Amino acid sequence: MKASCFVVAAAVLLIVGCGNDSSSETATLAKHQFLKQANAICKKSVEAQMAGFQQGLGESKQSQAKGNHDQEELRKILTKPIFKAVQKMIDEVSALGLPEGEEEVAKEIIEKFEVGLQKSEANPAIYLTGKAFKKADDAADAYGMNDCGV
Repeated sequence: MKASCFVVAAAVLLIVGCGNDSSSETATLAKHQFLKQANAICKKSVEAQMAGFQQGLGESKQSQAKGNHDQEELRKILTKPIFKAVQKMIDEVSALGLPEGEEEVAKEIIEKFEVGLQKSEANPAIYLTGKAFKKADDAADAYGMNDCGV
């Protein structure tokens, strides 16, 4: 599963690096530039996650009112809009130029968020425990991406 996450993250980074520019490498940023942009993306994502939670809560209540009492299905309804916001955050941070000299660290953080998302989508109950993104959140905080909590 981790290998597939890395492949997805690497593919995103490769695609981002391609364009009209004759260079085949992804652009790099100074660490402070990367952190500033990543934290801005993450801050918007947290707001979108909260809005997604409210949307999912409303949709799950509507589903219950229609007679759906399957807890797994209700968790999926609740978390789907949240996961959409998290995926957007991952995509946008992946699209940034990587911090010069620390490309591997940034890739690992992105990979940890991708793994957390895959685990959460496979089993929303894991997300609801707060454990799915713990490694990603801890790595992001340690690196200075303090607004990237999921």
